[in-house]
Amino acid sequence: MPEKILPTMKRLTAYVYGKIQEAGYRSRVVTVAKALNLKGCVQNLPDGSVKIIAEGDERDLERFLKAIDVKNALINVERIDHEFSEPTGGFDDFYKLVGEGETDERLDKAAEYLKELIGVTKNGFGEVKDELISVKSEMRAGFTDLKNVVIVESEKTRGVIVEESEKTREELGRKIEEVGNKVDIVGTKVEEVGNKVDIVGTKVEEVGNKVDIVGTKVEEVGNKVDLLRMDMKEFIETNMNRMYKEISEIKQALKKAGIM
Repeated sequence: MPEKILPTMKRLTAYVYGKIQEAGYRSRVVTVAKALNLKGCVQNLPDGSVKIIAEGDERDLERFLKAIDVKNALINVERIDHEFSEPTGGFDDFYKLVGEGETDERLDKAAEYLKELIGVTKNGFGEVKDELISVKSEMRAGFTDLKNVVIVESEKTRGVIVEESEKTREELGRKIEEVGNKVDIVGTKVEEVGNKVDIVGTKVEEVGNKVDIVGTKVEEVGNKVDLLRMDMKEFIETNMNRMYKEISEIKQALKKAGIM
């Protein structure tokens, strides 16, 4: 069997410096010492430091030194000066030495509770901060989704507009073609009328040559024919000018619409 290691008893004398008085530090020291089964005492010194005497197993005293190096919202240990010596066995327990005007055990407990409350509050704000960060991330994701939806809908709307524009352009094209066909028909009819007028003129001229006797009547007939030609020409020109004007207005409307 391995040989059992016997505890090495030592006495620790430590002087602690920093923001430690009236902050519940001695109460913390007493709690840690009792947990490690150490004997001794802790007391405030006039210069603001704290003196600690602890006796027990050397390994427990090393743990004790690390545990009393406290840094939190209320307590801030800046330096610990310590030395080990032989124990005297003069302590039955670990306790706090309270001088005149110092806080008692209940106030130290209150300071300890206050420290714990501060820690809980800090943790709580940390959780609130995490929650806010999570909400911010969700909002960013939501806005991203909304942006994508807007882009998709915009593309759909653009497609509908383009499709409607194509339909409108095709419809205008068909109407222009219909107008062009009607113009061609009118032109053909005008040409036919002109041909008929020429035929009438030829026949009148033939009649005039054959009927010399009735020259006066032929002349009157010729005058009437001339009047007929003028009226017919005026009628044709008037209608052609009106049609050309309508065609010009249609072209201007198409150019204004950006189709031509």
